[in-house]
Amino acid sequence: MGACAASADDALVTVSPDSVVHNLQRQDYHHISLPVRSGRFYEVKAINRQGHKIKLYIDAHSGRIVDVKR
Repeated sequence: MGACAASADDALVTVSPDSVVHNLQRQDYHHISLPVRSGRFYEVKAINRQGHKIKLYIDAHSGRIVDVKR
């Protein structure tokens, strides 16, 4: 009685925030903020190769960039 049911997202393995930052550094992003978890995504602010401030949305399970906004 009273046991909490975990969501399907909670059961999946997630990429660590440190791994997100490391992967973005390898892709030439700079001044990377700490990743903030929002649902199944991490939100990260950074500066891209062209020097533009951007916001990246990273899938927390695969580590892939799913969206970039300026």
